[in-house]
Amino acid sequence: MRVKRSIMSISIALLVVFLSVSPSLAAKLTVGEYVFEFDEKVKADTDANGTDDRTTYYQKGQMVLSVYDENENGRPDVWIRYANGDTADLELADKNGDGNPDMIVEINAQGKADVLLDTDVSWSKSFFRELRTLFFGMILVWIGYIALKKYSVKQTPISSEM
Repeated sequence: MRVKRSIMSISIALLVVFLSVSPSLAAKLTVGEYVFEFDEKVKADTDANGTDDRTTYYQKGQMVLSVYDENENGRPDVWIRYANGDTADLELADKNGDGNPDMIVEINAQGKADVLLDTDVSWSKSFFRELRTLFFGMILVWIGYIALKKYSVKQTPISSEM
């Protein structure tokens, strides 16, 4: 009977140890196409207004992600990924409030940011920019045509009979 209890106790202890170090127990957070694993999250009210506006995620004691709700609507607006627990290397931003990143910025070791994606330019902005370019181009062609008509030298054909 004692042997069975000892074996059972050892089995339970081993199971607890195995489960506590198992990476499969880490939770996952998906943002766009990025997946972040974490085993701890800490919420904070950074502006002391009574609403948590930052959630920081940790994996084995190292910070992996900070999520901000800048407009305090209850949904994340900015996600910052950290390399080695302290260096920001990726920033995702939701500019239109749909919960998906509209801008992805990669940050290198020197702090230089490279924009990988920015969907902020809507079709209407780009359409009207192209339309304006076309309009001014047509005006320039018209001015050139008027100038050629007004200032062109009339040439008379040279006859071969002399």
